[in-house]
Amino acid sequence: MKKTLIKVIVGLAYIGMVVVNFLANSLPINNRSTGAISDAYPNLFAPAGPAFSIWGLVYLLLAGYVVYQFVK
Repeated sequence: MKKTLIKVIVGLAYIGMVVVNFLANSLPINNRSTGAISDAYPNLFAPAGPAFSIWGLVYLLLAGYVVYQFVK
């Protein structure tokens, strides 16, 4: 029972993460996107745009883990 609960929590956490990320990128704050706000304040610490493409792979691997734990 405990293992099933943990699996469900992991699945819900993944869904919550994807929803929050979607909302953060789709709902502009004061009609400015997250990228526009980041570009408005130049600094040495903000990575270039292509560096964020790794997140697609990260989300895909996390989704694979969620599916794997239910199939295992």
